[in-house]
Amino acid sequence: MVLACSKKDKDDSPPANAAVKAIQDYLSQTDSVKTFGASFQSVKFADADVSGGLTVFAPVDYAITSYNPNGRIEAASLTADEVKDHVVKGIIKKSDLTNGKKLTTISGKELLVTVDGGNIMVNGALILKSKEDASFAVYNLDNVLCKKPGNAEITVFDATQWSTTDTLGKVAANADVALYTSRKDFINNPTQPAYTGKTDANGKITFTNLPAGTYYLVTKKDDKLNFFEPALINGELFAYKPIGIFQNQNQLSTLPRLGSQGVGDFIFLDANFDGIVNTNDKTWVPFEVVVASNKTVQVKSMVGYLKNQIALPFTSKTDAQQYLTSVYQSLLGWHQLQTVLDGMMSDDADCNTLPDFCAFDNFSFNPATSSQILLFYQNGYNYIAMLNRLINNVPALNLSSAETNELVGQAKGLRGFIYYELATYFGGLPLQTGGTDYNLSRAPVEATYAFIKNDIGDGISLLPARYVNADRNKINADACRLLMARVAMAQGDYTRAKQFTNDLIAGGNYNLMPAGSIFISDDNMEIIWNIGSGFMTGYIPFFNAGSSKTFCPVGRFTEVLLINTEARVNLGELDATYVNLLQARSGGQSVSFSDPAGARDAVQMVWKSEMPREGQRFAKLVKWGKAAAILGAKGYKDYNALLPIPTSALVRNPMLTQNPGF
Repeated sequence: MVLACSKKDKDDSPPANAAVKAIQDYLSQTDSVKTFGASFQSVKFADADVSGGLTVFAPVDYAITSYNPNGRIEAASLTADEVKDHVVKGIIKKSDLTNGKKLTTISGKELLVTVDGGNIMVNGALILKSKEDASFAVYNLDNVLCKKPGNAEITVFDATQWSTTDTLGKVAANADVALYTSRKDFINNPTQPAYTGKTDANGKITFTNLPAGTYYLVTKKDDKLNFFEPALINGELFAYKPIGIFQNQNQLSTLPRLGSQGVGDFIFLDANFDGIVNTNDKTWVPFEVVVASNKTVQVKSMVGYLKNQIALPFTSKTDAQQYLTSVYQSLLGWHQLQTVLDGMMSDDADCNTLPDFCAFDNFSFNPATSSQILLFYQNGYNYIAMLNRLINNVPALNLSSAETNELVGQAKGLRGFIYYELATYFGGLPLQTGGTDYNLSRAPVEATYAFIKNDIGDGISLLPARYVNADRNKINADACRLLMARVAMAQGDYTRAKQFTNDLIAGGNYNLMPAGSIFISDDNMEIIWNIGSGFMTGYIPFFNAGSSKTFCPVGRFTEVLLINTEARVNLGELDATYVNLLQARSGGQSVSFSDPAGARDAVQMVWKSEMPREGQRFAKLVKWGKAAAILGAKGYKDYNALLPIPTSALVRNPMLTQNPGF
């Protein structure tokens, strides 16, 4: 009898590659992945795919049986293509599975590795167990990787462009959009999102072929973000979440608000449903975006400021002027706070009549608890944001050039003044030109002064030399010249300091007043700029110690003469003329300068006697290198040359750094 075998009866398949065979054996012997192992057994792999070994991400049995690929209720096995969604060429060791690493499977599917603490996930599936061998690596997963990808369509709206017709604001073209695979990724590596891009002209961006799972969304347009006042607590980031925009007064009256808000501001999530919005309502950020398999999720994301009103356009010149007036009104108390802080830290004053300031008298202040430091720093930036609104929006009113120059010139001069005061006490600063300083790092001191000089220089070129009568409390070009001289002295640029004070002296607008007449009314020839009259109630004992004052000017002619004399002494010009004018007014003895060191000492003594409690003594002692010698008994240490950045500001803006010593 002759027996014959047909091709149908004969197994012509090549023997399994050694790596494939080893994987087949491992899967068949491991109870939790036997379902995947059975599917893997039937798949044929090309030699080129297996020659360097294989890495297999094997879903456990319950992950496969619950998998619903196309509406089928249960999967008893995976198809060959689905198996290949779990196989990568080469041997990927566990140590190679680092956060953000991307792998490509044999089927062409992209896998993204996420590391969160001790957990390693692949496309969101958690690795439960691993097996590494010379020719393969197998990782047991709690979910399948063959789910069809999904898409995320993000539309970004600029809420600062809100109107009654654009109820979410205008769409934001060229906005930055980033998706992170975990919140920790954003906290630890904010510049390395899993997916990122910019919106198109319609404010949209679509991320395609995303592995199904949960992502965390950050959107940004210039300095505007989609979350507000972030705080890092126990390693997690919390912030206010916008859920809409106040459209009318009725909503303002009935919906939970965050302090004083207006139409056009965000409606924030009342997370604990208590009817008010406060720090207890901050929620985890970034916010979740859930991408489902084979679907496109559509998300609307609003960016703006904690209070969008600081960026809204003005409706008229009157509207802008009233807003500028409100800045002046706020600055009056801020300037007085700065003056008191300076006096308390110097030998000008002690805290006997102002016990709330004793921490400054003895240099025991704490950046985490000092309300005065927080008010000085944060309110300074609040006023900068208000001035930025004027600088950025007044030109759009299409006023005459003279009207625009006056409004913008004042805003720039005021912004330069605030930055100068903040730089004097904090050093290099975040240079904010929009509505928030969040996510801005500190510029070096020299760059900070360059920004200040640019602002003040614009004030000089755009403003009249002096305002009189009812307008006399406005910042003017001469006040800006005096501020320029201050900056020049701070930088040791004595030639420029001499130049600006020479200009003020030659201008003929100012003269010395009798000592008893200077502080009765600010409408006198010695005052270069005074923001307003009257004192904050709590500060009255400080300003009226030893004399009776009705105001605290920002700048007066006495300072011009002192800066000019000090600058010229440092340039080798030993001329005591202006010092002796001041000495004669106060009934003091005339002096003569015979050598630079003696001349500097004499000028510094006159500074102290002529300008007590006017907000410059402490900064002068630091500049002259005499703070330690004169203030050491009060508790001054070298690091006290600068104030600490408030702790709450550091928490709110993770890009800030603290001053040394705190």
